[in-house]
Amino acid sequence: MSNMIIDYAAGSEEGLESHGKPVRLRACRVCSRPVANIRECARVGQTARSPKNTQTYYNLKCKAVKYCSRECQKKDWPSHKDFCARAAESDLITYCRLMDRFYNDDFLSLYLEMAIMIKLKGLKIKVSIKNPVSVDVLIGFEPVHTSHIESLATSPTLDEGSHCPLGMLQVLGIKPSNKSTDEIKAMPVYRDSRPLFDLDPELKHSPLVVVNMEYLQGRHDRHYTNQKALLLSAAAILELHTVESLTIPSLRNGEDVKKPLTSSACLELINMHIRRDDDNKYRLRKRVQWGDMKMINLALHGRSIDDGESKLFSAGWINKFLQEDVYRNLSCEELDTQRLQAVISAIA
Repeated sequence: MSNMIIDYAAGSEEGLESHGKPVRLRACRVCSRPVANIRECARVGQTARSPKNTQTYYNLKCKAVKYCSRECQKKDWPSHKDFCARAAESDLITYCRLMDRFYNDDFLSLYLEMAIMIKLKGLKIKVSIKNPVSVDVLIGFEPVHTSHIESLATSPTLDEGSHCPLGMLQVLGIKPSNKSTDEIKAMPVYRDSRPLFDLDPELKHSPLVVVNMEYLQGRHDRHYTNQKALLLSAAAILELHTVESLTIPSLRNGEDVKKPLTSSACLELINMHIRRDDDNKYRLRKRVQWGDMKMINLALHGRSIDDGESKLFSAGWINKFLQEDVYRNLSCEELDTQRLQAVISAIA
């Protein structure tokens, strides 16, 4: 496996007060104590006090883990020391922040919840208080403008050093993990959050899903996992019982498309809203890396990647190209759908 970096302490600053919206947890890495305004933590000796909370510290180097106090920070430093250097070198905090921004937006997280619940139901996987579930949400970074996708589709290869345009976070797919109930309950993110949720009478009967938001940087580079404890919200459950279809907005002057309520339709709606976000209000845009462009180029040409981890993400990209209407404007010569279908079948 590639260099996996897990940020399971990250979360929102909302605490437990919102019962109709997705509930998230922000906790200290060491003692798991929830702190309302907790910030990123760092190397001992390079701390600074947050103006919002004098008991909170942030890191001047990696900014990838969080603590509630200087004492917890110092206690964790021996085990965090090596990680701190790797996290700073790989710019982990940038990807963690992008994932957090996605997760903390009510609209995006609502439809992600719905996509997860539909996926689990389709696979006949039951989630309950006694049977928590862990799911992998695969994400990638794609050029904002479809003209760059057309260029990647017409180019048989991509030379290193090629221009990397402005990109955006996109959801490629959802895959239930194969972890057992006992393994999930042993996860720090579950073990630390479930007791806190149980303190609230309105939350203690709600099932919890551990969401692993995963990003593979290039083909054989670093693998990021941003782990969250997510209670299935009343808002998402209500939507599933009242909505039968979704309207996917067009890019500019095209016609909107109405689709049945499915897991893939929820993800397409999420992705299109991010794509149409010209003002970047979601703050989910960044310049794509050459490795991202290379993976998209290979996927568009239906080239199978033998590495298991890369193959999973390649399949996510191919499914996205086949299912989302925004790519329908690409000509058949540019997007060989039959070949892509054959590759998906081979991977499955």
